[in-house]
Amino acid sequence: MQKFYIGKIVKPQGVKGELKLATSIDNNDMLKNITTVFVGENGEECEVVKIVYRLGFIYLTIKNCTDRNMAELYRNKKVYAQKQQIQTKQNEFLVEDLIGLDVYDENGDYVGQILDFENYGANDIIYILEDKREYSVAFLKEIFVDISTAKVVVSRRKYDEAKLCE
Repeated sequence: MQKFYIGKIVKPQGVKGELKLATSIDNNDMLKNITTVFVGENGEECEVVKIVYRLGFIYLTIKNCTDRNMAELYRNKKVYAQKQQIQTKQNEFLVEDLIGLDVYDENGDYVGQILDFENYGANDIIYILEDKREYSVAFLKEIFVDISTAKVVVSRRKYDEAKLCE
């Protein structure tokens, strides 16, 4: 079973045991098939009662977490789901599926390889290894013009402009 990171519990929400998660997921539809989550270092398996995406956060209710004091015990723990339960649409990808992919420009010339993603609020930041150097670039449609599970294509001009702003 392959696990997928869905977020980190930032705090209890309210008094009935709901958990608020910081996440990079931006689509409620991706969550609709999740029935079980795994919480913390040891991967405590928890049955999902309710999971929704609102205003940039995931709100999670799990079985046997019924009050704020119990929810407080989960603060700062990472939450994972089974990857096969994550629902994606056509032309929608999970970040972890893109890590390790090769990046090319629109002429087919090799640029580098995707190392990682981070979310700092306004935009996701993508880290690319190019010529033995790591560059960070905002993950924007005008820079990353074509994405598939085989490769990523960037606009060379826009990419070069963006990485110079580092």
